[in-house]
Amino acid sequence: MTFRSPNPKHGKFSEVYPGYEDCGWLNGGAKMCDHPKQEYDNSFYIMRGTDIIYICLTCKKYWHVDMSD
Repeated sequence: MTFRSPNPKHGKFSEVYPGYEDCGWLNGGAKMCDHPKQEYDNSFYIMRGTDIIYICLTCKKYWHVDMSD
């Protein structure tokens, strides 16, 4: 049996970075820029990796990557 804990950060991303441009879902190795990025786990369950958001503070953009396991 697998134990899954709800992620308290799930669904709260928009409150953290208001005014940033959402570039949608980028999968398959797509890359927006070469700047250092922050990572935000927006998955429903902690450490399940289904919705990871990468944030570029330089470009003021963010995008989602599906890290499904």
